[in-house]
Amino acid sequence: MSIETIKKGIKYELFVSGMHCSACEIVIEKKLSSSGLIKNVNAVMAEKKIYFECLSDIEEDELIAGINGLIRKVGYTVSRHRAIDRKKYRDIIIGFFTAAILITGFIFTVSFATLYAQTHIIEGTACSCTLPIPVLIPTFSSLGILIGSVVYYFMFPKITETDKKFAEDAKILLDMLQLDERNILKKIIDNKGEITQSKLSSELGKVKTFRIIENLKKRGIVQKVGYGKTNKIVLNEKFKDILF
Repeated sequence: MSIETIKKGIKYELFVSGMHCSACEIVIEKKLSSSGLIKNVNAVMAEKKIYFECLSDIEEDELIAGINGLIRKVGYTVSRHRAIDRKKYRDIIIGFFTAAILITGFIFTVSFATLYAQTHIIEGTACSCTLPIPVLIPTFSSLGILIGSVVYYFMFPKITETDKKFAEDAKILLDMLQLDERNILKKIIDNKGEITQSKLSSELGKVKTFRIIENLKKRGIVQKVGYGKTNKIVLNEKFKDILF
């Protein structure tokens, strides 16, 4: 955005760093909607952006600083331009090329050893002194395990970091639920992660239950699955990993 002053009531957008799932969208929207700075906040994870309207005319730098002051503590920042995490991309590239080199080297070694053995067998010169076949199999097996472990070592931190970030975002999202939403979520958890909508409706009423379930579904916390004449409300798998 090139303008310096953001006018009241006009739709604007900013790029967001740190957003990677639907839980992030909800956390950001909740935080900013109650900020007193902006309204009609719409966070879009696929675009890594937030769309909003200002409540009053404000300098762009002041607005960005205000928004970052609210969401930085939960792991997000906004900016005029799309931010590039150079360290993250560098680590990914190094890990990828290291893994590729190791795997390529292993395949080349196995191929060369196979060709070497085949040549000696065809020439009739294969014997334990020149071709230690009993040693080759355990050697290559051990080498394959070693290379697999090294590749896993380079890739595992990225997977762990993503899972940890989702868990943090999910916990923040759950803390922001309203009392009725928490009560229904507790009933689902107490019922091993799934419960029929008719059972919830019998306790809370059809309209209220429907509204709460739709809110939880929109946030990606539960799924609604057809179950005879009613629906089964099932906790999202990622939330199961956190809550169970």
